[in-house]
Amino acid sequence: IDEVQIFNRALTLTDVAQLFALQAVTSLSTATTPPPPAPAPLAPPPPPPTGVSTLTSGVPVTSLSATLNTKRSYQIVIPTGATNLRITTSGGTGDLDLYTRFGSAPTTATYDARSNGSSNAETITIAAPRVGTYYIMLNAYTAYSGVTLTASFTPPGATPPPPTPTPP
Repeated sequence: IDEVQIFNRALTLTDVAQLFALQAVTSLSTATTPPPPAPAPLAPPPPPPTGVSTLTSGVPVTSLSATLNTKRSYQIVIPTGATNLRITTSGGTGDLDLYTRFGSAPTTATYDARSNGSSNAETITIAAPRVGTYYIMLNAYTAYSGVTLTASFTPPGATPPPPTPTPP
């Protein structure tokens, strides 16, 4: 068969093939596309790196000690809306330096803030901390002992504490 009669019109096999091809393309383009799959749920945060202790806001860690050049690592997680991150060391003997960095561990060369006075009385204050994890490092400039480390922030919705007076 070289020719087909449709609606009193003679069509060649080529015409019929083109008609079917056009219909197939039309039905493909009007087909409904299924919605994309739902995004995977967020994974829980990774555990802290090995050797990093997690601090709780306002809870001191006491009786810390280390030998010359020893580095101790900590972290604190800042929630949305928190303000006034304050990291302090006090008490004891010796000399340590305090470093912090957002998102990854600080080093003595790479940090966001540091306090490197000539004693154990060190303070870092960040008025508007970012949401996430701040890593803290204590570096023993000399051996130290009997030191207390405290990291705290003002929780969301709380009234910030008054500024610490500067001694005369």
